[in-house]
Amino acid sequence: YANVSNVDEILLNADCFLLTSKYEGFGLVLLECMQLALPVVCSKNSAIVEVMGENYNGFFETGEFKSLSDAIYKLDNQEFYNSISKYLVSRVKQFEPSKMAACVLKSYFN
Repeated sequence: YANVSNVDEILLNADCFLLTSKYEGFGLVLLECMQLALPVVCSKNSAIVEVMGENYNGFFETGEFKSLSDAIYKLDNQEFYNSISKYLVSRVKQFEPSKMAACVLKSYFN
């Protein structure tokens, strides 16, 4: 575990990001990847599904290594890679700070 200040620089040098967590509280790193249109291969559990969306095409079944390798392999297809990147750019807009703040306020006052 390490804190770094150059997250964008590190992520921009990657072809994809793997999040193999068995549990994730929210997954801020997912939003960091989304902002950079960096394709994510992630386990289909906990809050990861909420962040990525039910229909995200980069999921693998938690603990299933064949599912993980299949998800990574699909990214070799440039058209699929580009579609994932485009999806992430549109998805991250749902998590803009003003929208998130409005949702929190709504949960307290409705």
